[in-house]
Amino acid sequence: MPVIATDVLLCDTIEDSNLHDEASKTLNVIDPWLILPDVIYEYALFLHREGVPSKKIKRGIDEFLEHPKGELVKVDQSLLQEMIQTLLRENCGSPLDKYSDLSVVMLADVLDDEVVSFRGDVRDFADERGVNVIP
Repeated sequence: MPVIATDVLLCDTIEDSNLHDEASKTLNVIDPWLILPDVIYEYALFLHREGVPSKKIKRGIDEFLEHPKGELVKVDQSLLQEMIQTLLRENCGSPLDKYSDLSVVMLADVLDDEVVSFRGDVRDFADERGVNVIP
């Protein structure tokens, strides 16, 4: 049950992205899609900053969360505290810039599963924690 990073959802949504086809193919073979609330929040903020209308953003979120494979994951208090302590301890730059990446990797680590992402910084976090990244 791989944990999906924001970039995969964005690439799947943005049809002219150079990774759109790969994101769509990857999501087609994964079941379920474990999605953190932070990922949904970051997805919405990115699209909003890009000028995407609110109705279209909501429709995209609904498509992921209402899809039979979509599963919104709740983070318990101890994992949340561990993620915040790790961010502060490792001086990961702006914690808000890295929080979503770290939360995805740490959840995958706790579940002993994989992360789905195309981004190098997510791969770096995952490598440090022994978490596999696909594709």
